[in-house]
Amino acid sequence: MASEECQSLLLSEYTEYGGLSSVAESALEQVEPSVLSWEELRVKVKKSGRELLQGVSGVTQPGQLMALMGASGAGKTTLLNTLLSRNLKGLEVTGRVLVNGNQIGRGITAVSGYAQQEELFVGTLTVREYLNIQARLRVNGSKEKRTKRVMAVLKQLGLLKCQHTRIGVIGVKKGISGGEARRLTFACEMLSNPAILFCDEPTTGLDSFMAESVVAVLSRLAHSGRTVICTIHQPASQLYEMFDSVMFLACGRTAFLGTPAEAIRFFERAGYPCPHSYNPADLIIHTLAIVPGNEIECNHRVEEITQLFDSSEFGEKLQRDVAAVELRAAPAGRQRADRFAQFSALTERAFLDNWRNPSLARAKIIQKSVMGLFVGLLYLRTEIGAPAGIDNINGALFYLVCELTYSTLFGILTFLPGDYPLVVREYHDGLYSVSSYFVSRSLSYVPLFTIDGLVMMIVAYFMIGLNVTLQQFFTCLLISVLIEQSASAFGVMLSTVSPSYPVAVSLAGPLLTLLSLTGGLYANVGQMPAYISWIQYLSWFRYGFEALTINQWSEVSAIPGWSNDTSKRDATLEKLSFSASMLWPDVSIMAAFILVFYIIGYIGLMIRRSSSDYQSSSGYQMNMPRPRRDPRIRINQLMRRPPPSLRCQLLWKCQQRLFASITGPGPSTPSTTSIASNLRARGDPTLVLDVGAYTPDRIRNFGIVAHVDHGKSTLADRLLELSGLVKPGERESQMLDRLQVERDRGITVKAQTVALPYKGYLLNLIDTPGHADFSAEVSRSLMVCDGILLLIAANQGVQAQTIANFWLAFDRSVQIIPVINKIDLKGVNVEKVENQLKSLFDFNPDEIQRISAKTGLNVAPILDEIIAKCPPPEADPKKPLKAIIFDSLFEHYRGAVAFVLVREGSIRRGQRIRTYHGEKEYDVVEVGIMRPDMTPVSALNAGQVGYVICNMKTTKEATVGEILHAVTTDKSLIQPFVGFKPHKPTVYAGLFPVDTSDYEDLKQAVERLSLNDPSVEIIPDSSPALGLGWRVGFLGVLHMEVFSTRLEQEYDAQVILTQPSVEYRAHIKDNETIRKKRYNGKGEIRIFNASSFPSDESDIEKFLEPMVKVRLVVPAEMMGLVNGLCSEARGERGEITSIDEERMLIIWRLPLAEVVVDFFERLKKMTSGYASFDYEPDGWKESRLIRLNIMINGKEVPEFSQIVPGVMAMARAKLLVSRLKREIPRQQFEVQIKATAGTSTKALSQTIIPPWKKDFLQLLKGNIGKGGMERLNKKLSHQKKGKAKMKMLGNVQIPKEAFYNVLKN
Repeated sequence: MASEECQSLLLSEYTEYGGLSSVAESALEQVEPSVLSWEELRVKVKKSGRELLQGVSGVTQPGQLMALMGASGAGKTTLLNTLLSRNLKGLEVTGRVLVNGNQIGRGITAVSGYAQQEELFVGTLTVREYLNIQARLRVNGSKEKRTKRVMAVLKQLGLLKCQHTRIGVIGVKKGISGGEARRLTFACEMLSNPAILFCDEPTTGLDSFMAESVVAVLSRLAHSGRTVICTIHQPASQLYEMFDSVMFLACGRTAFLGTPAEAIRFFERAGYPCPHSYNPADLIIHTLAIVPGNEIECNHRVEEITQLFDSSEFGEKLQRDVAAVELRAAPAGRQRADRFAQFSALTERAFLDNWRNPSLARAKIIQKSVMGLFVGLLYLRTEIGAPAGIDNINGALFYLVCELTYSTLFGILTFLPGDYPLVVREYHDGLYSVSSYFVSRSLSYVPLFTIDGLVMMIVAYFMIGLNVTLQQFFTCLLISVLIEQSASAFGVMLSTVSPSYPVAVSLAGPLLTLLSLTGGLYANVGQMPAYISWIQYLSWFRYGFEALTINQWSEVSAIPGWSNDTSKRDATLEKLSFSASMLWPDVSIMAAFILVFYIIGYIGLMIRRSSSDYQSSSGYQMNMPRPRRDPRIRINQLMRRPPPSLRCQLLWKCQQRLFASITGPGPSTPSTTSIASNLRARGDPTLVLDVGAYTPDRIRNFGIVAHVDHGKSTLADRLLELSGLVKPGERESQMLDRLQVERDRGITVKAQTVALPYKGYLLNLIDTPGHADFSAEVSRSLMVCDGILLLIAANQGVQAQTIANFWLAFDRSVQIIPVINKIDLKGVNVEKVENQLKSLFDFNPDEIQRISAKTGLNVAPILDEIIAKCPPPEADPKKPLKAIIFDSLFEHYRGAVAFVLVREGSIRRGQRIRTYHGEKEYDVVEVGIMRPDMTPVSALNAGQVGYVICNMKTTKEATVGEILHAVTTDKSLIQPFVGFKPHKPTVYAGLFPVDTSDYEDLKQAVERLSLNDPSVEIIPDSSPALGLGWRVGFLGVLHMEVFSTRLEQEYDAQVILTQPSVEYRAHIKDNETIRKKRYNGKGEIRIFNASSFPSDESDIEKFLEPMVKVRLVVPAEMMGLVNGLCSEARGERGEITSIDEERMLIIWRLPLAEVVVDFFERLKKMTSGYASFDYEPDGWKESRLIRLNIMINGKEVPEFSQIVPGVMAMARAKLLVSRLKREIPRQQFEVQIKATAGTSTKALSQTIIPPWKKDFLQLLKGNIGKGGMERLNKKLSHQKKGKAKMKMLGNVQIPKEAFYNVLKN
């Protein structure tokens, strides 16, 4: 859909429910059009000197919606903060930000609105209440004017339906939706009717429709005459088309500024075309991203694109637009409301927030009521005249002081931490002063933290039976109010001077402990040591407790037994070192405490405000009138551009790319030469490699093959360092193992290539996997190798996969160089390994290399040995193009990447090519080599190994063994490559999501991962128990585990893998009627699971199961045990060869079904890990197969049915039955589990889950005699009949977890 149609549709739908009406728009005053421009902005971190922005310029006109885009770290947020003069502390900023040609610095906050990404509101208010208070702070004028403005904004932003809905508090009170909250953010900014509106990530967290509606609102606001700028992260295609202009940033530089359509054209010219099925924004952002581990290539690409933009017509236009901004009067900014208006609005908001907050108002009152009741019950009607009663009363009074303090103080500690983000935002928006907020918020707590304390005191006062004279009662209430307000003021002070809420809480505990210990109850205040007694004078515990005690015992006539004897009062007070004359001084001191605490709190808040201020840095000109534009400014701008020669080269490069994309490659590429020379001038030879200088006789293509954990990746690391491609310690080890699963397991899964320049030769290294499951990767590598390094670990010797790799290379006539690794380990016998190589492969000791890849010992001569012994590739540069695809991977933004060996001719960017077998034509977008990351080059010539990107949609188009040739070459003249045999899956398993609601996400993950693993076969499947899923074919069990692990690590998918099985085949009897009627005329069918097993076994002539040839390298003393294991697995023994006096090589032919289950685990356990094995397909063998059925109470459960060889049926049946008995819960009736074979009803294994039963012996109460046994038998008979009836009518409830645990691998 076109951009205009999309906006029109969204706006029309939006207006239907109350938003964006013309009436609402007219209610807002017209804004003065404002042009925002910025010139040569440079932002640098003062401490580190790192540049965040590097000479960024731009301009946006009224009526435009501009989007700032780029990958993480590109500089979007830094540019937005610089334009707003916010969050610049610690940064050095140079350049100018202009509004209508005027440099107004921090004054830009008065003429603009800023809708930040984080939505901060007072959640207890309704939408309209919140906007009304915001209007009192933002809009000067009468109440009628503010009301009209609020209504206009409500209508304009579609908030009328939710205007009386509370905004909501996360986790406490549900409120408005995410889209409504985002529009409410815009509404607050629109109250002041700004000419410029900034938005930070306005679509984050919204679904696609709400995101489009929000962008439609911004577009409408922009088209009403405002200037709107927003940052946005990878918008959808529809959103991308809705912007009027886009600015792409990369590494703090401008990569493009213009319309969305112009951006697509520019990047297409730069060699990064966007396919029709791709999102342009995603492709561009991915192109500009700096990928960890691939920084050199990415920085090279970004530098190339930014230079190309500066010299393109788009960059020229940007410079002209910035220079052409006219000097006009800056728009009038909003003015702050007067102090009284600020105070009244903030006070109203604070009171509403306190009283509507259920965790504050109601909770505090209920808490204090309960505590007052508890204290009253504890000291209920205490005899106040007795000595014990006096102590109890004093204890009750001190507890009341503590209760008034602790709950109040910890409740008030959220005073600033909860409000601080919103306060900072509104303060720096210029809405109010710090004093207005502080006074209003402090006053809002006074009623709340007065009423709750009074409730507690009143309840406790009369229940305890304290003196009930009217004067003493009200004096007690006054003292309690002062105590609570002292705690409140202290909490305010503590929350403002502490940097965070946890710090405030951690300080409050020790301080309260000190103040309470010196409060007069725990220690006599008159007998404290001098070095500690001073703390009592800072404690309101002491003054509050003293005042309450004096007030209680001052009226002696009301105390029974005292008979107006004031000496008893004085003795009671003297016991605590209190004086009866200190009542009102104590009251005065507590009032002074309140005042001092609030003053300190205010000072702390002012300090916090200053330390978090959005300050401009030195060098950033602010609040200075801009001089009339001088003609010399234009000259200086021209002089700051690249020199003419470089500009001409870059322009020529752009034209060449555009020309090449239309007509094919040109005769020369000066752009590549100029960039290469620039890179050489920077002194980094690893960034560029002139592959055109290497003729076929100067090229060697070799690989490294070995058994698992023999050191292939470590040796590859050393070779990369020797060639100078990377520096020692520059990257982490196992540089060519790029997958997380490879690093976690310490194995190589995917073959990797890298080009190594060495002594005038180009050595193309291929690092291959070592496990038998990934032998397909080794086969692909050998397609393009003229030599291999056969690596053997000195501590392990020749292993099974070593032998398999040798014969793979030997069959292809590849030069083999044996290398013994890990010779630095203690106790290794190198001569023993040499003898093994001699006896098995006929290698002479003098041709064996001995190295330590870990330490680098003797590694350097290996490269010389490769050059000397490996033949150059058979290649002819004079013939037309012929390139062989030997591997591929999939990138989500560039499609399939084909790895090729160029046999003949050359392939270059812009060339039109065709696939031999697929007969599809492509335009080459990029060619390059691996160093070890993708590095683009101008062309790949005969004999060279590299990659080709040509907009192939999937890796299925880049089939291994496919031939690429020029479209001008006659297909009949091309000799296809016949040396590669495609590998087919041997192991199959069901793949299902743990949660069925995750099916679509898992489907996308499986499809994406399978694009990078073409050896995986995926067939849709379903299960009534597990839901929708797939039957997936793998090369082996390890391949299956790696695939599952990659799903979890790379796509965060939670999956269930069922037990692996193999493919069986069935030959149908040579009966035309049977074949046509039941099997669609097929003479042979494939069987993957029980559902595909023939229903009538009489139709089958014979069943076939796959066999494998297994090579086992085992210690000689354990050969008997291993042979027994293989015999038990229905194997046929083959040759036995002695490797040396300690180890034997045994060949067995085994059914694949036996190998994929637990053969390897049993072999390792039996030989204590000293045995190794390798296997390869070895045809089919006739076998007796049966379908194993699971019956539960006579009903078959298809999910548990399996296909097993007849000899395995009994063991598998017992295993399934025992698992089901453990997983199925007991029912109210008996549950019978039975495993049967085929159509037979005879049980191979069965068990019974007993039902729940009622204990009738308890009903008899031990009375067995006198008819007790008769009643018991009668009850049991009735129960038995009931259970039998339930068994006939009831269904067994099998929980989903039972299916998971029984079927999982």
